[in-house]
Amino acid sequence: MNGGAPKAGPGGVAGFTQAMLEETAEAMVARGLRDAGYTYLNLDCGWTSGHRDANGLQVNKTAFPSMEGLIEKVHSLGMRFGMYAGGLHSQCCNRALRGSNDSSYGHWEQDAAQFVAWKIDYLKSDPCGVHAKGGAIGRFNQKWVDAFTKLGYIDKLHFQGDLVCGYKAGASNTCLNHTAAQSNSWRTTGDIRNNFSYVMKNIQQNNAYARFGGP
Repeated sequence: MNGGAPKAGPGGVAGFTQAMLEETAEAMVARGLRDAGYTYLNLDCGWTSGHRDANGLQVNKTAFPSMEGLIEKVHSLGMRFGMYAGGLHSQCCNRALRGSNDSSYGHWEQDAAQFVAWKIDYLKSDPCGVHAKGGAIGRFNQKWVDAFTKLGYIDKLHFQGDLVCGYKAGASNTCLNHTAAQSNSWRTTGDIRNNFSYVMKNIQQNNAYARFGGP
């Protein structure tokens, strides 16, 4: 990569830049990954300044001088682009920023309109902190679905929601059917830890969810 070393973000962790992602997309095409079916390039959290204003989420212009240009570049290569949004008070990786407020909670329609204007193909909704609000995940997912449906864009989007009833192997069929009805895909486990027992735990949880997967 020759996009330059990104500045450290919260916790001293360096983030991605527009140049890095453009080079990654080009490399995926050059090495045959796109043609093998790996067509999505998804950007996770950290692309904002950590804040929002009356105009919506603020893009980190130092790292991403032109989000529109980045997405156009990815599309020109015959690939699709995914974005991250969510959180109760802020996006998960910006919680360490003083006064961070780059959550989409309560701003679904405004943020959906921005994502539609950018012509994204995939949205990962990460309800970081929403889990503490009992029974809220299903409503959180549905707010995104309603916002994109209102804009006539829901059929153009792969929506990654979150598991309505929390991450547990004994999730009910009702809960899983509800999740699958709202989302094209969804997270199925909690964060992994650095030991093999967690790998096995996550595998076993996914076994229980597999039958609910689908287009």
